[in-house]
Amino acid sequence: MKLTFGKNLSNVDKATIQEIANECGLTLNTATLLFYRNIKSVVEAKTFLSPSKSYFLNPFDLSGMSTAVERIAIAKEKGQSILVFGDYDADGICATTILYKALKVYGLTARLIVPEREEGYGLNYDKIIELNTCQKIDLIITVDCGISEAETISKLINNGIDVIVTDHHEIPPEIPNCTVINPKLKNQKYSFSGLCGAGVAYKLAYALIGEKADEYLDFVALATLADSMEIVGENRSLVVEGLKLFNNNLKENFAYLSSTPFTQINAQTLVYNLAPKVNAGGRMGDALTALKLFISTDKQEIIELSSKLFEYNLQRQTICDEVYKQAKEIIISEKLYKKDIILVQNKNWNLGVAGIVAARLVEDYNLPVIVFAGKDGHLKGSARSIDGINIYDCILSCSHLLLTFGGHSQAAGVAVEDENYNAFYAMLNEKVANASIDVSKEKEVFIDILLDRTVSTRFAKEIELLEPFGVGNRKPLFACKCGGLKPQKLNNNSPHYQMQTEYLNLLDFNGEKDVKDLELNAQKYLVFELNYSVYKGKEYVKGFLKDYTLDITDDKSLTAIALKNELNKLKLPQNQGGTKIFRDQTAVKSGYGTLYLITDPNNIKNYSLSDVKIHIHEKPEDSLNALIISPSYIPNGYDKIVYLDYPLTFLPTNAKTYAVCDLQGKSLLTGLSTDRNQFVLVFNALKNSQGKTVEYAENLAKNNGVEYKNFIFALEVFKELSIVTIKNGVIAIDSQIVNPLTNSQIYNKILSY
Repeated sequence: MKLTFGKNLSNVDKATIQEIANECGLTLNTATLLFYRNIKSVVEAKTFLSPSKSYFLNPFDLSGMSTAVERIAIAKEKGQSILVFGDYDADGICATTILYKALKVYGLTARLIVPEREEGYGLNYDKIIELNTCQKIDLIITVDCGISEAETISKLINNGIDVIVTDHHEIPPEIPNCTVINPKLKNQKYSFSGLCGAGVAYKLAYALIGEKADEYLDFVALATLADSMEIVGENRSLVVEGLKLFNNNLKENFAYLSSTPFTQINAQTLVYNLAPKVNAGGRMGDALTALKLFISTDKQEIIELSSKLFEYNLQRQTICDEVYKQAKEIIISEKLYKKDIILVQNKNWNLGVAGIVAARLVEDYNLPVIVFAGKDGHLKGSARSIDGINIYDCILSCSHLLLTFGGHSQAAGVAVEDENYNAFYAMLNEKVANASIDVSKEKEVFIDILLDRTVSTRFAKEIELLEPFGVGNRKPLFACKCGGLKPQKLNNNSPHYQMQTEYLNLLDFNGEKDVKDLELNAQKYLVFELNYSVYKGKEYVKGFLKDYTLDITDDKSLTAIALKNELNKLKLPQNQGGTKIFRDQTAVKSGYGTLYLITDPNNIKNYSLSDVKIHIHEKPEDSLNALIISPSYIPNGYDKIVYLDYPLTFLPTNAKTYAVCDLQGKSLLTGLSTDRNQFVLVFNALKNSQGKTVEYAENLAKNNGVEYKNFIFALEVFKELSIVTIKNGVIAIDSQIVNPLTNSQIYNKILSY
């Protein structure tokens, strides 16, 4: 993880930020957050801070809207049959619900279809013709689909069925020859292209029934967030108005989807609580359950359907974890992480979880990923991408090898015959490799503000003005620099930890895995979000820890930790193995599957390591390029080990091993004194610090002329001889023990050097 702190601001920028702060009554920090979100004037700031229906755009500015309304009016006048054809995800379900309800208010009762995932995305021609045979269909209105199905729609029209397409997906080279409503169409008056499928359905509903359609804005908000649309422009106002409905007039259709009653519902509630359950039906092969839930008016049925989705979501979580585990095993065994895009497949996998697994793998490998499942001679996959790679465009360039495809720049769906899979993988990998960014670079995290003072409750409260957060308006990230921390469980049975920094209290959810790193007396950057709350009338500010990274410029702390590790490794057998190579920049080239080791942290400055994550403990992600400072063992999953300085000890491994010759890890031990007088000074400092911390003793020794490296050396010797013990950083000395220095392996090894 590479941290970027703020942006370079000119004097003009700073003046603009100050003006926004003054005119909007904000702290300078909040005005800075707005500026970083491309809000660069007082007018833009006031608009952003007060989203409302007044910023909704005219639905009739969408191309095709007037024609669609006219055609639906004819259907009403003539009593014609309408079929609404949707999609199986949360956006498609919400869009279908909105249009069904709006048509009913308008005076039309439509038949509904939402396909199951196994049937495939988009219009199912055979299913529609079968319905048409049973009862004639005069008009089909698609929601959240249709833009890529010119051929199917042409066949439907030839069968005497009119079609209106409402969609929001990318515009393909050929669009259907019918009425099309899509905010991404070129040359239309509508000025916002980021609506989700439910947002487009709402626009059609508003064009039909006016303000009565506002009753469905909660469905629009849920769909917009569930479909990861950018929360900017009109979407920001749509989501805000939808959240008002959730909080002020919660529909029974949503109320029973949570195991506990909802209190305050925000964007995160919809993304992490409601949306997964709505999607669970479609993922488990029963999308109709969610649709039935949303259009039902019977309380008992609503409760039963909600319970069913709740159970589906639990099943989905179990299946998702298993598919993720199996996908990781394939990626590692086949070294797919060495490619520019990862495609992984297993015909036995549940297609419904493919998108979730792909998203998790993107986080792991910082590469685009497509996860495939399949049957009957072809594979269906869900793609997820990284910033800078438009996966839809890359797939489009390989479309001649595919059965179907569609989607967005960051997410897409594809279907390919088995026999074309390898050719598709090869061509797609080449397209991604030719993209303008280096996909192997370490993930960069933008930090809005590096704290240098205590966070005020006013500032923390103002952050809420920037909500709702989501894609395009991410929650601000903050960082602070600190040394060793003392994480403590919230309570005896809690998996969550809290810790106090210089500036605020931090919570680390499920934080046991982080305790060892956070306790290290090394300078590190903590990355967190801020949370404002009120309890019993008192205001509180807490940070929610998101990540942390070492400050590699802190030579002293890292050197101290490495020195302790290396001194204790002197007690191990000294292996002289490895293949020696001379140092050059190819030793740290970008890629995957290489683990770099370094003995002396001071040697890091000799390398360019911007795309390598640095660790002290042996816990890097499987097979991702990483650097470990002074490890005690080599983790599995790597096919090449590179010692960036010549080590004192080569650690056991089956991987190919290389070590540089002209940088010496032994330099870490240079200058250690075996003079007994130094040991006397350290012993006295420790004795005078019993019951106190190691840092206290180190300062005493320093005041008596002992350098910190010699203090660490002496301390490790005394610990080996059982004269000194350290528990929770506190010193204890057994004055009854008399043990000469020459009984210490560590002392004798340094003496021999």
